[in-house]
Amino acid sequence: MKPWKEAASLLLVSKVSAKLSQTSNDYSNKVNTSASLNDESDFDILMTKRSGKSSFLASAYVFPGGHVDIADFSPLWWSLFESNGVSRQELLSFSTSITGPRPPIVTECQIIADSLGENFLPPDLGLRITAIRETFEETGVLLVSDASTKLQHDSNRDLTNAISEWRLKVQSNANLFIEMCTELGLCPDIWSLFEWWNWLTPEALGHKRFDTIFYICFLDRKPDIRTDDKEVTLVEWMTTKKMLEEHCQRKAFLAPPQVYELSRLMNFKDYKSLRDFSINREKLGIQRWSPIMTGFKDGVRLSFPGDDTFGKTQEQSVKTMTSLEENRAKSTNLNRIELLAPVCTVYCNIKLPCGHYSPITFPPLSTAIQSRL
Repeated sequence: MKPWKEAASLLLVSKVSAKLSQTSNDYSNKVNTSASLNDESDFDILMTKRSGKSSFLASAYVFPGGHVDIADFSPLWWSLFESNGVSRQELLSFSTSITGPRPPIVTECQIIADSLGENFLPPDLGLRITAIRETFEETGVLLVSDASTKLQHDSNRDLTNAISEWRLKVQSNANLFIEMCTELGLCPDIWSLFEWWNWLTPEALGHKRFDTIFYICFLDRKPDIRTDDKEVTLVEWMTTKKMLEEHCQRKAFLAPPQVYELSRLMNFKDYKSLRDFSINREKLGIQRWSPIMTGFKDGVRLSFPGDDTFGKTQEQSVKTMTSLEENRAKSTNLNRIELLAPVCTVYCNIKLPCGHYSPITFPPLSTAIQSRL
């Protein structure tokens, strides 16, 4: 058995419009639909705040997502897709356009290996269903195919009410997600999710480790949000810049993968450019990264592939004699996060694999420092 659990997460991006939908009074104290028209980008990203009682990343802002469940790979999905006009052959060729590297979570998904069955959905499909189901459970956002666009406009009140009732059941039992989709005639929109990256919790962080594949999805309008009041206590639509500002001001706790990805999204100012990039980049594949952690006298360094220090054993004296800044000054190739608790800052000056842009250091550095990067 692998010493971690598999998971799927979703970077849900929405275009900012002049008229933002109003949130119902029942949830106005828990949902922030920020108007970002005066900010530099014209898109927001959905962030969820984990409960302070969570055993992992308590009170952290993360992208919606969660544990893989065997039900996400059930053979019953073949029939559901077929009833929506999608053949098994089409599903089996779903990811053939991806010519770049595939991470182990796709090629060796443990939950599939343990099932001993041959009729389960391939990981490319099941992991997307995990991301869709978990996003639905945590935020109420249900990503369904074009056959169910009536949901986007809330034109069928009976169907909307039925989905709300089913959501409570699915939160308690993931096996019921396919039953809900079958009964209501819904089809998970796996085609709207594009591979983004893959993060594995480092061994140094203890027994709770997750191998998480990140997908990205784009919405032209913001859907209604409903927190689950269990795992998630707050849902916010925010620009990447605003979220990073909140983190740097110690108003919001972000885990390192979230800081890295938000810093990477800082390269984009408009919704269409990010969407076009994500669709075209997917064919180049993704890698799984797990940082190497090293302690210094003033904080912790997390090194990623391509950094001069990645994979190199540090001397014990570095923990008391050297600062993060001093160590950075001695390095030529940077791809790291420096953690001065609780704030993470990304430094990267190398070309990243799989067609990805390098993250932008936030807050912006001085011209002199930036020139060294």
